[in-house]
Amino acid sequence: MSSGRPSRAEAAAYEVLLAGIRARNASRALSDADAALLALSAWAPMHGLAALAVDRQLAGKGLATTEPRELAELLTSKLRVPAE
Repeated sequence: MSSGRPSRAEAAAYEVLLAGIRARNASRALSDADAALLALSAWAPMHGLAALAVDRQLAGKGLATTEPRELAELLTSKLRVPAE
């Protein structure tokens, strides 16, 4: 993302998150702005995790695992969409 604009892959990853949140939000418990904020709240740590994994910066951090997929699952398990 050196140009300041997300790559197609980055934009697509964000859109997947946003679409999932919007689908789960059928009761409209969240406004569109809150759904977008929740998607960003999920996307930002995943983006950071990917950058850390690519740069091999996960080792020695006291984590239960350094496997990116397992860390992603742990991070996203902490995010909750309000129950419908």
